[in-house]
Amino acid sequence: MKTTVQGEQIHYEIARLGLLQKNIMLGNALVDMYAKCGALVKAQQVLEELPVRNVICWSSLISGYAQQGKTEEALMCFSGMQQDGFSPNAVTFLSLLKACANTGALNIGGLIHDLIDEKGLMKDNTALGNAVVNMYAKCGALVKAHEVVEEISLQTVVAWNAIITGYVVREQAQQALDCFEKMLNRGISPNAVTYICGLKACGSLRAIKKGEEFHDEISRKGLLGESILLGTALVDMYAKCGFLAKAEQVHAGLRSRDVVSWSALIGGYSQQGQGEQALKCYEQMQQERVSPNAVTMLSVLKACGSIGAADKGEQFHDEINRQGWLKTDPILGTAVVDMYVKCNALVKAQEVLQILPVQSSASWYALVAGYVEHGQAEQALNCYKSMKSNGIYPDSVTFLGLLKACGNAGAIDMGKQIHEEIDREEMFRKDIVLGNALVDMYAKCGAFGEALLVFDKLPARDVFSWSALISAYAQQDLGEQAWSCFECMQLEGISPNTVTFMSILKACGNIRDVSRGVLIHEQITTQGLLENDAALGTALVDMYVKCGDLLRAQEILEEQAVKNVASYNALIAGCIDQGNASEAMHHFEQMKYNGLSPDVITYCNILKACGSMQSAKKGEQVHHEISTHGLLETDAVLGSSLIKMYVNCGAFIKAKQVFDELPLQDVDSWNAVIMCYTQQDKAEDALSLFKKMKQKGISPDETTFVCALQACGYMGSAGLQSGEELFCEAARRGLLEGNTVLGATLIDMYVKCGVLRKAHEVLETLPTRDAVTWNALLVGYAQQGRGEQALLIFEKMQEEGYHPNAVTFSCILKACGSVRASNVGEKIHNEVAAQGLLENDVVLGTSLVDMYAKCSALCKAKKIFEGLSVQNVISWNALIAGYALQGHGDQALACFEKMQNEGISPDTVTFLCMLKSCGSIGAVDKGEQIHDEITRQGLLKNNIELGNALVDMYAKCGALTKAQQVFAQLPVRNVVSWNSLITGYAHEGQAEAALNCFEKMQQERFFPNVLTFLSILKACSTLGAADIAEDIHDEIARYQVMEYDIILGTALVDMYAKCGALLKAQNVLEGLPTKTVVPWNALIKGCAQHGQSKQAITLFKSLQSKNLSPDPVTFACILKACGSMGLVDDAYAHFTSMSAMYGIEPDLEHYNCMVDIFGRAGHLSKAVDLIQRMPSVFYSLALWSALLGACAKWGDVNVGKWAFEHAIELDKSDGAAYVLMTNIYADAGMQEDAKRIEAMRIERQKSKEYEIDGKNFHVHYRYVS
Repeated sequence: MKTTVQGEQIHYEIARLGLLQKNIMLGNALVDMYAKCGALVKAQQVLEELPVRNVICWSSLISGYAQQGKTEEALMCFSGMQQDGFSPNAVTFLSLLKACANTGALNIGGLIHDLIDEKGLMKDNTALGNAVVNMYAKCGALVKAHEVVEEISLQTVVAWNAIITGYVVREQAQQALDCFEKMLNRGISPNAVTYICGLKACGSLRAIKKGEEFHDEISRKGLLGESILLGTALVDMYAKCGFLAKAEQVHAGLRSRDVVSWSALIGGYSQQGQGEQALKCYEQMQQERVSPNAVTMLSVLKACGSIGAADKGEQFHDEINRQGWLKTDPILGTAVVDMYVKCNALVKAQEVLQILPVQSSASWYALVAGYVEHGQAEQALNCYKSMKSNGIYPDSVTFLGLLKACGNAGAIDMGKQIHEEIDREEMFRKDIVLGNALVDMYAKCGAFGEALLVFDKLPARDVFSWSALISAYAQQDLGEQAWSCFECMQLEGISPNTVTFMSILKACGNIRDVSRGVLIHEQITTQGLLENDAALGTALVDMYVKCGDLLRAQEILEEQAVKNVASYNALIAGCIDQGNASEAMHHFEQMKYNGLSPDVITYCNILKACGSMQSAKKGEQVHHEISTHGLLETDAVLGSSLIKMYVNCGAFIKAKQVFDELPLQDVDSWNAVIMCYTQQDKAEDALSLFKKMKQKGISPDETTFVCALQACGYMGSAGLQSGEELFCEAARRGLLEGNTVLGATLIDMYVKCGVLRKAHEVLETLPTRDAVTWNALLVGYAQQGRGEQALLIFEKMQEEGYHPNAVTFSCILKACGSVRASNVGEKIHNEVAAQGLLENDVVLGTSLVDMYAKCSALCKAKKIFEGLSVQNVISWNALIAGYALQGHGDQALACFEKMQNEGISPDTVTFLCMLKSCGSIGAVDKGEQIHDEITRQGLLKNNIELGNALVDMYAKCGALTKAQQVFAQLPVRNVVSWNSLITGYAHEGQAEAALNCFEKMQQERFFPNVLTFLSILKACSTLGAADIAEDIHDEIARYQVMEYDIILGTALVDMYAKCGALLKAQNVLEGLPTKTVVPWNALIKGCAQHGQSKQAITLFKSLQSKNLSPDPVTFACILKACGSMGLVDDAYAHFTSMSAMYGIEPDLEHYNCMVDIFGRAGHLSKAVDLIQRMPSVFYSLALWSALLGACAKWGDVNVGKWAFEHAIELDKSDGAAYVLMTNIYADAGMQEDAKRIEAMRIERQKSKEYEIDGKNFHVHYRYVS
């Protein structure tokens, strides 16, 4: 610091010797000395005491005032000098211009410029010309500064630097770079200052390409070694452009690193949202013993706020207090308040604000906005009132910030109050920016009516007004309205800016309108906006991704001069959404190859890709990468994504391990691990975790309740009570208000618990209903096989004005398939096609394939499939499953081979369908090949369903030894596994093996279900083991399953009837809760089979008396009973009553019975008459054999000959017909005819053996090939 002590001593000596009177130069030197030391009063006093004054002493004093920023005093001195009769010289003007530049005194500076021009001083004085340019530039008159530069005969880098700096300071970065180019064109070489300004401009514009050019030039000229400020500017430029790795590289290479360069790097990390990395940089700075300044503290406070590190922020607050910076720096005080606000420490923020030595409107705004953003509207209003009561009234900037906060938080009530205050102050009419902010706030809150009212009242509408509306429409998924606004804006002659283009591209993406998006793309390209705007490039990539054009999106990204993380994130997310996870992984690797560091969004997306690929190995690599960067310590979202990835890969133990090791366990990570247990069928553990989470003080959110309710649903009826308790808690917390997803999950829970009535009631009572909630009920009915009710609900949904979406249509198509309602399905198909939903929705297309397949319309199913825009594994599965369901196993196998030839890899569902097909046609060889492929892929380790399907396939193919082997090797077995094996044994007639298997199943504590009992009852029937069946019956009664399952009751009746225990069968029948004709049929059939035909006829009459209508099976049974008793007339009466009384057309079995009854009774003419009246389609070998048998019995050659001719017409190789006809001729004494028929039989037998050999060869050849 300069001191006047010695100067005053010299002054005293000069005065004592009387030298001032003799030497004017000494007087000038004294004035200059005092002025330069800042003792301006003393300098002026000396000047006034001088016996002789000249221009030099006056200029020294003027320069002193200018240096101290005292423009008025400098000008007063200038006036005094002129009154003294002295003309100013170049030095005087330089000082005056500096004073004007420092204080922004443009008018006075202009007058001084005029004086300089009058004297012609600028012609030969470059420094004076530079000073004039600098004054205009600092005062913001940059056009005038340009004019002056053009007038200077000798232009220097100093003048151009002044203009470029002026543009940078006023945030006109593009003009600064243009000016830089003009300077180069004039042949003037930039210096360090020029490059510093140019780099600042590049940072503002994110113009990384230009910034890299500057970097190359600086390195080539070796300027980095000369200027630490230049190195700092490079760090700052790279940081602002988001190239933090490059910024750190430059910073590491600096010869000397001071607080400014460290602050630039820390600020870069903080601005890019990498708070943890910013704090690590700060620690490194301290290790190098570099002390922070206020700018450093601003950056670290922002970093703490971004990651919610309140404790760390408090340490910085203490350091700021120790340094006393809060007393002098209101911006730092505001930053402390803002940090606490962002960390949700609002009480602390208010405490800090109250004790700040300087309370600015910005610090109050930070607190009010914090309350708004955290949903505490009442506290925000109170705080706003306190602000005004403390004498701090919001200015336009504060109002702008508050309106932005209200818009972001949807706090429309607070926004309206601010609107009223703006109106009272009449600020709206004066400030279009405030008007635009009001439009933006209302639009973001979804109050488009109010937004349009404000918009219409704007005194002038500019691009920002229109952009606010367009942006809000785009954010609210109202793409058509956004497009209308965009067109109106252009009709008014207002050109869109970058923000407008980004918003309208988002709108095009939302409505999947690629044609309009292409038009916008062309406009952007024409205006050359993509060259320096990475954000606009990202918006284009995102638009093409949402429209499904991933190839074009990739081309845009590759064409970008500056590739950024956001563009890659958009492309990666698009690949995942379209089911192309492997392509997403490729872009992830490409992004890193291009030197870009993945951010949290990238890692979350790529973990999702690993999960969808079920690639735990790749997921572990990404996990390691995340851990290496220390991201799990600061970002709970990444932890949740990791858990979900491992869950999707089936690595449940790893998922739980990740959760236990997470440094930050928030509600999302708890939700992920609860879902993990739910998906493992560990519903009780999931609910236990839900309770534990609350005990740890973490409040469950909507997703938590969704996960917990799903767990209850998986538990079935056992989870009903817990589900209802969760329902009450969610309602008590107010979570059901407006939350249709939670409502839909609640409905789904009741559906899975088997209480569809309650699910229906919940839908009726929900405060908010939409397509999602209706869909939940529709899915429930469809999954429970109650398609008719699903169709009724669909009708009601439409009657109440709810519009079905793609999910609704998929659900209702499933219902149509379940009840074979192809007519309704076709109407849905037409509606879907009319709405154009099939073009991009492969799921809906697959649902149509599935519906037609289940309705046996396999040709239509195949046609829909072939017309799908994307044929993925799911759509192939639907077609294959259709063939399998309809028993067309061969077509299913052919479809499977074609699918593989087209490069589509089968998944678990495909293998399940194929195993079912192999089982249905007995293709055990193909089944073994599929078994080998499943084993090779290691799918049996985690998929019990596939294991069960393999057991079932081998059992249905009769390969029971192989089925037993697979069953024994299953890592986990359930009741379905046992059922497959037991059913296989029962089906193959190995009843004892089935019973042994059932006994082992119980020993291993597996509880049988309905299917188990059905199979084991069949085994008992085969053995005639009524005693064992009684034990089974007792067990069924103990489980109380028969009360709900009529099929099981019927099976019991059937089993007792087949075992001859007709009284027990009748007792079971009478005890059934639901009376249908099926169990009656079983008992009637049993009576007939055991010679109790009279009892069968009595039962038939009882059935009719109970208002039960007999079906075709009943009549088949009663006809057989009548036939065995010889009741011809009664049998014929029942036969005729079928169509006359019950509308049942007789089928082949009924005709065969009647022909047999007539034949046995000798009424051959009646038999012939009946055959001639029956449809020829019912002609069968059994029919003609029955008639031939009767003819043989009664010796009727003519009728026998007629029956024989029809029999061999159906099958020339039928040996029974030949034998019967030979006997008829022989009994009638017609030996020659008998020999002729016998010869024919022998000839046909030889021919048949040859054909069988050929067929066997053909079948063998087909399987081998």
